[in-house]
Amino acid sequence: RLQAEIVERRAAEVELQQARHELERRVAERTVELAHSEERARLAAEAGDIGTWDWDLTTGMVTRSPECLALFDHALDQAPTVDAFLGCLHPDDRERVQQETEEALSSGKWRSEFRAVLPDGTIRWLDCRGSVLYEKISGELGPVRFIGTITNITDRIEAAEIMQASLVEKETLLREIHHRVKNNLQTLLALLQMEKRQVRDPALITRFDAMRSRIQVMAGIHENLYTSDGLSAVNMGKQMTSLCEGLRQLGSGLNRIEIIPDTEDLFCSIDVAVPLGVLANEIITNAVKHAFPDRSGRVEVSLRHRGQDVLFSVRDNGIGDAGKAGGGIGKQLITALAGQLRAEISVDVQAGTLVQVRLPAEDFKRRSTKPVVSPAVPLDQYCYSV
Repeated sequence: RLQAEIVERRAAEVELQQARHELERRVAERTVELAHSEERARLAAEAGDIGTWDWDLTTGMVTRSPECLALFDHALDQAPTVDAFLGCLHPDDRERVQQETEEALSSGKWRSEFRAVLPDGTIRWLDCRGSVLYEKISGELGPVRFIGTITNITDRIEAAEIMQASLVEKETLLREIHHRVKNNLQTLLALLQMEKRQVRDPALITRFDAMRSRIQVMAGIHENLYTSDGLSAVNMGKQMTSLCEGLRQLGSGLNRIEIIPDTEDLFCSIDVAVPLGVLANEIITNAVKHAFPDRSGRVEVSLRHRGQDVLFSVRDNGIGDAGKAGGGIGKQLITALAGQLRAEISVDVQAGTLVQVRLPAEDFKRRSTKPVVSPAVPLDQYCYSV
């Protein structure tokens, strides 16, 4: 029995020794892997100009990598404290960063962008990110270390500032362009008015008024653009309301014809706004001029989003012939503009006249987007031949 126990103990010792050798082998392999991993991380940090830092919350001391120290131009080489770090920050950022750091100790995560003032007075923008490590102290889990990375983002910030300045400059130039186009159109309107005063033929006077009305629509759209917050979209709901207010006075009596707009804020590009504005001008003008030859009336104008379309409609309670087909330039212009807008037009003359124009909803947005700088569109693009 004693011999059997000895044999069994020797076998157990052999197994234990083998297990110890296996454990030592695995520890050695893992140590090599960790060394390689740390080396790769170090090389990656050097290649990416990324500094690392380690704040021991129990002692208050901060260990910084050479890359981190270089980002501060070695101002922190002999100052391994958080107060020294805060002292290197721009005065306008110091209080904010300190507050964010204190909040990070509670939330466990931190990311901040701030300015550092180097010893020679140079300003450097830095991106700092960190995480809090926790351990049990006296049976309770608490923060013990705060580790993270820091990166130089000065080039990115300066590039963004240059781009923003360029966008502001281009936006200013575009506003000036729209303002000048509007002024030129107003000059053209004045010239037409001067010519009109020399004309005695009622038919020619009517033609002059029609031309002035169409040009005024274009001028109004350019005015809408240069006075709006953005330059990439025209609020056609607002534009239709202004158009109705202007066209109401085309009747023989100022208060005889009531034009009631019912629109929502729908934004579109100037390429859509100009032809749609001229199209609306022609349709509403027809109703005002022809639907009520000898009596008062009402014209209802609507611009609303309807499913897959945007529906523009003009309904009057007149004699019912405002939408009948004819050979005038106005009807030809309506047809040409509808084709340009990819719109479908329907006319119902059962009770008064109802003209409906269905436009692709993809050409409109319900809210204005941020200004988008786009090439200026030549004015001759808005001149239509029929």
